[in-house]
Amino acid sequence: MQPDLLDPEMRLAFWFSIAIMPILAFAYLAQAVMKGLGHVVLGQVPIFAVKPLLFAAAIGAVWLLAPAHASATAMLALYAISYGCALIFAAWQLFQRLPAQVLGATAAFATRAWAVSAGPMLMIGLMQIVNVHADIVMLGSLAGATETGTFGLANTAAGIVSLALSAMSAVIGPAI
Repeated sequence: MQPDLLDPEMRLAFWFSIAIMPILAFAYLAQAVMKGLGHVVLGQVPIFAVKPLLFAAAIGAVWLLAPAHASATAMLALYAISYGCALIFAAWQLFQRLPAQVLGATAAFATRAWAVSAGPMLMIGLMQIVNVHADIVMLGSLAGATETGTFGLANTAAGIVSLALSAMSAVIGPAI
């Protein structure tokens, strides 16, 4: 069954997806800064633990308390909210661990060097995001919203299981 892209609910889902992108970018930025400060495992907690747990809890609450409102758009809104909460947690966690020298430093810009290196880094980041979310986008274009939402939930639940492995390999990897 081909989804109707002109359907108002699908358009709303599309705009929720667009709104998630900057939240996603800042969450990954906070994770990278935490890794750079040497807090590798703590940097992964917001994205790999807080967001999936909040999302699963929110889905469970909707499923139990208001199953009639369990639409794909509602689930996408819950996903955006859980990512936003993870970003707030990541920012709080980051500011708790920033050295005082960073907060008091004056800005120095090398605009040309940054601009030259930004293009390839942007492409790498975009490819990583496409790699992570391509399965859901492809399924969404081939199947209906219900099937895609079910797959997304199962995919998120599977991500929780791999948290320990990801955290350990990020810590052990540089030492190998």
